[in-house]
Amino acid sequence: SFSFNAPEHSHVSLLLAMVLVSGFLSIEARRFRHYDVWRARVRMLEENFWIPMLRRTLVSPRDGWREVVAQDLDSPKFKLSFAEALGLRLRYNYLWIYLALLFAWLAKLSIHPVPAATGSEILGRMALGPVSGWVVLGLVAAGFVAMVVLSLLPRHGRVADEVTGMESRRERWKA
Repeated sequence: SFSFNAPEHSHVSLLLAMVLVSGFLSIEARRFRHYDVWRARVRMLEENFWIPMLRRTLVSPRDGWREVVAQDLDSPKFKLSFAEALGLRLRYNYLWIYLALLFAWLAKLSIHPVPAATGSEILGRMALGPVSGWVVLGLVAAGFVAMVVLSLLPRHGRVADEVTGMESRRERWKA
């Protein structure tokens, strides 16, 4: 709202908002990785303890699940890499926030201080001091391409474990 409040307010505030949202995305991805450790453990208990107990079958669908949970409690390991967590958070929440900021930025450039008549006029308004509009446009476009690619990457089978500093084969627990 600050950017659209007056024509003399710069469009830089919307670019800074994108940078700020990137910081929030990074914090959320880190938090999501820790959440996923607990989620996987709880899901393993639900599938192998609670469901058989409620069905009164007392036969777990996975052999050795107790040892897997005990090992994970003893030395927890992340189930997602940081890039995978970033991709998931982007796909489910943050891509929409970035798109709203992108459209607001483009709208600000096209209507303030007066409505732009040509694309080259909008490109000229993108300039930030000595940095040309082409460079700013290229950086914003590269950032959005990187976000889309990151959000579409598939999950990998190996993850570096920052808790112990070792790389291990990740367990594929059912979600």
